[in-house]
Amino acid sequence: MLIGIITITLKFINRKKYLSFVKQSENVETVQRQVFKDLQSSLKKDNISYEEFKAQIPVSNYDDWASDVDEQIKTKTAVLCPDCTRYQPTSGSSGKRKLIPYSKKLLSEFDNASSVWIYEILERYSRVIFGKQYWSLSWLPDKDRADIGVVDDSELFGFWKKIIMKQVFCVPKKVSFASSSIQSMRATALYLLACHNLRLISVWSPTFLSSLINLIIKEKKELSEILINGKWKEDFVEISGLKAPKNKNVGKMIKNLNKENEIYLFQRIWPKLTLISCWDTGLSHEPSRELKRRFPTVSFQGKGLWSTEAVVTIPLQNKYVLAYQSHFYEFENCDSGEILSSWQLEKGMTVMPIVSTGSGFLRYKIDDVLLVDDFFNTVPCFTFLGRKGHVDMVGEKLDQYSVSIIIKKIMKMYNINVIGLLACRFDKMPFYLLLVDWSERQQEVDIESYLFEFFHYRLARELGQLAKSKVIYRQNASELYIQLREVSGSVRGNIKTEAITLVEGDVSRSLLSV
Repeated sequence: MLIGIITITLKFINRKKYLSFVKQSENVETVQRQVFKDLQSSLKKDNISYEEFKAQIPVSNYDDWASDVDEQIKTKTAVLCPDCTRYQPTSGSSGKRKLIPYSKKLLSEFDNASSVWIYEILERYSRVIFGKQYWSLSWLPDKDRADIGVVDDSELFGFWKKIIMKQVFCVPKKVSFASSSIQSMRATALYLLACHNLRLISVWSPTFLSSLINLIIKEKKELSEILINGKWKEDFVEISGLKAPKNKNVGKMIKNLNKENEIYLFQRIWPKLTLISCWDTGLSHEPSRELKRRFPTVSFQGKGLWSTEAVVTIPLQNKYVLAYQSHFYEFENCDSGEILSSWQLEKGMTVMPIVSTGSGFLRYKIDDVLLVDDFFNTVPCFTFLGRKGHVDMVGEKLDQYSVSIIIKKIMKMYNINVIGLLACRFDKMPFYLLLVDWSERQQEVDIESYLFEFFHYRLARELGQLAKSKVIYRQNASELYIQLREVSGSVRGNIKTEAITLVEGDVSRSLLSV
């Protein structure tokens, strides 16, 4: 009953912003011009018109802001934005680590979007109200945690909402203080297993949740022992200052857990699980579909387009609607190269978002390819098609979006689960590696013939700059992919599968065993 009261209070708090979002959607231009004006004020910029801004400020990427970020960190002065609270890490497929300034203004912008999304969840899936929830927590090494803090999805919410939300979370924040990533995963699994009244699981990547489920099956003996005794097991998982969860019934139940009976047993462990929220578009489609197979009685909701830098869309009434009250948005037309405002978009356009946010990043281009597929009153709605950025080791210029199309063709033709294409830079001569989930019917895939469709790749091969590409099948390939991304500095819970991922160094070579 107490949980219900707390969650209903959260729903009531978010209702005002939800109603405002719906009402103001009738005039996206008016709202966006006001957002632009407020942004200038918060960043202490000169008050100019959008048209002047567009003419004076060039479109940018992270490299254009990196020196300002470094200076702001070193000098602790408002080089980019005032009231910076922390620096959030992100790492893309190129492996390059980025730190995004999180100011009070940026957090407020995220809160504007998350408020509408949370209300939608609680209104549409009302059973969630009376139970516990899991929102992903990600582990960081001590050296990063000292500067960055805990990577916690509750940071998307305002101060009072965070206090309320934490009352219904079933996994304590301290699991992020484990001594290693695997210990953090084990602790998370234990708290989830101990929670009989779990109603909502919210993660970004479906592969993260699949890895968690696979870990439970693989390490059921040790997890069972801890759940039955309510005591940490030394050298397996132990978190100082945090009491081990206890649930004797579930501890006994998982002793016999395996791939064959997992659907039945997880329904018994979490009988009230109502909703799983995760990415389900682009290359996350297949991993999401696999999760649906494992939880056939649970509803699924796709995530909107969120990144560390910005929020672009939120799920609303079965559409992915532009979060038009959050940041200031522009879009590059993929066909013409023209830069358009949100109120100039038309159905059928293929575009990439350009955002100006409270982080101080102005006209920051996000390499996501979106299709304008509908409108919510005057607000554009989108379908995520894939990534557009390049991975370029020797001049081969392979781009994410084109390779994602090839990967989808291969999966359909050979009936295999391709995790992604790895750009391997740990030998004298770099090469590409297609990572595929292990199957008893391992297909001979001629990945070279597909890559030879790209002129610059073929040229690099003919000039002897690249070694021949390879295909490898690995058990738990999704988990292997996550480990490779962690090596490059990515945060486990935020890792989205990319069509191409750069991997380098001896650790990556060892993980791949090639």
